[in-house]
Amino acid sequence: MKISEISLKDERFGSLVAKTQVIGPRGFKVGRWLCECDCGNVKEMLTRKLLSGERKSCGCNNHPKGHRADITNMVFGGLTAKYPVTGEDGSLLWFCECECGGSREVSAARLNSRNVKSCGCYIKNSPNTPDYPTFPNTSKYQYTTVNGEKDRTHRVIGAKALGRKLLPTEVVHHIDLDRANNENSNLLICTNSYHSWLHGQLKLMKKKAKLNVIQVQRIKEYLSINLKVTEIAKMFNINNSTVYSIKNNKTWGHVVCRGGVS
Repeated sequence: MKISEISLKDERFGSLVAKTQVIGPRGFKVGRWLCECDCGNVKEMLTRKLLSGERKSCGCNNHPKGHRADITNMVFGGLTAKYPVTGEDGSLLWFCECECGGSREVSAARLNSRNVKSCGCYIKNSPNTPDYPTFPNTSKYQYTTVNGEKDRTHRVIGAKALGRKLLPTEVVHHIDLDRANNENSNLLICTNSYHSWLHGQLKLMKKKAKLNVIQVQRIKEYLSINLKVTEIAKMFNINNSTVYSIKNNKTWGHVVCRGGVS
């Protein structure tokens, strides 16, 4: 029997009670369970770790407060440290909420060194892909106050749609990547794992989209004034062969040169 086929629903493992099996990006059950800890925290746990007895709490029973620096609610880039947890190898990590609505577990050392600044959602603007959608720099999250508690509007809308509070492992994703667009049709409720996979696919699309029409027009303009192929390739961070293909109309033949270079 596969590890993903083992049902642990409502079984207790130390301070943890398995509640819901995690669904992977492709809609299949995976070997992880959402577990409720006696302290009130909810955390994903590997099935094999639970069965072997390696995981018996969310981490609240380990690392007493006096043995660590308290960085609760401190901000590191786009991450805000919330509470300490125990990593898969037993190390002390911090559960951090990301400004995109996602979350990530990171060591205090990596946070303090600024090596990690997001849950993985940051998509850097690139001159090679200006038409690729990125988080709008001027777009900020909107906030709503409910019962005296201030929270991001998209999370409030997500909780209302579910009829309960969002779990720490649940994220409300903006489909068009515009943080201010909180229309119901633009919001997607998903797990952290799916959210990370989704942004990974967006990054992959960005890598594949080397050139767009405007850039090809620019390249043809430079070719029309006899600029060297090697210099053009360096300007657009592409191979010489790509420039030659454009020059000989083997690729992008449908794109017409706009005229002189300004």
